[in-house]
Amino acid sequence: MRRITSALLLTALLATGSAPAWGATRKSSPTLSAKTVVMDLAAKIHFAHLTIVYNAKTDPNHLLGRPNGYLSKASFSDSRVSSSDTIGDTKGDVGFGGSVEVYPNASAAKARANYIESLEKAAPILGTEYDYVNGPILLRVSQYLTPSQAKGYEQVLADIEGAPAKSSAPSSPSRHANSSKLGSMLLSIGQFPNGWSVDNSSSSGSGSAGCLASLQHLNGHQTQMAEVSFTEGGLPDVDEKLQSFQSAKTAFNEITAIIAHCPRFKGTSDGSTVVGSIGAMSFPHLGDQSAAYASSITIQGVTAGDDMVYARKGSVVMELQLVDISPDPSQLEQFAKKAAAKLP
Repeated sequence: MRRITSALLLTALLATGSAPAWGATRKSSPTLSAKTVVMDLAAKIHFAHLTIVYNAKTDPNHLLGRPNGYLSKASFSDSRVSSSDTIGDTKGDVGFGGSVEVYPNASAAKARANYIESLEKAAPILGTEYDYVNGPILLRVSQYLTPSQAKGYEQVLADIEGAPAKSSAPSSPSRHANSSKLGSMLLSIGQFPNGWSVDNSSSSGSGSAGCLASLQHLNGHQTQMAEVSFTEGGLPDVDEKLQSFQSAKTAFNEITAIIAHCPRFKGTSDGSTVVGSIGAMSFPHLGDQSAAYASSITIQGVTAGDDMVYARKGSVVMELQLVDISPDPSQLEQFAKKAAAKLP
């Protein structure tokens, strides 16, 4: 859990739909994560909803981050599963919808799938879930779904890993990136000065975002997402998030409209009152569309700045945030130009 200062707990406050709302569980990684895969599945299968993103302490299998275990794990529900089928089950169980486990490599994911299959054969009472492996990803789908319903998940998983899209919608592959391609477009640690490192921690809690809550529910039909965070020993902190949309221009215009109508905001984070302000700031133009903002957030008497830039290029919307006690606009500009240069 990221706990550097109380102000840093609000890094997610001014996120777009590509970033978590206050209190959302957040796992940042320069590569594909279980949470990202679940979000990609849910973007295509509207019956699916993210339920839990696990950490090493909450993982019921005690495999997350351990030798021969997975790197990340997340569960999801599927509204087509009847509540009568899951009586007595625990929230997060595969039976409610499914789960995703991401391993260091494909062989480890396959070994896990084989192990689960052997358990089911030895003890049929455990049920017979649907398991799909694609690269380092193991997708486990509820046995309460029909074979054709489960097959839908397998097909979307193939798209996530870069298989040819099976969509009749007219779009250019080079301008409609999948999540693995988005991951390759993120900033890398080699683009940061000495002393910076990738922040693989997560933050969790509960709260509300006031008039900025609409940023979590953008129109434009999000299709893919990738994210990464960097830190210089705490603060400053840089968070980058990329999303692709069927209508990225619609999503971008909605972001600017929501922020324009919310110059001052008030909400909560883990029971504490949060107040802040946000306004446009001068910034070089990036991509096809761009906008930059300076904000100030106060919680428990601690005030920090959260400066950010949004840029759209083609179907991809980039969000880059710089959080510090007093953010340096020139530093944000330096990182934003590097990030925008990697967009297709």
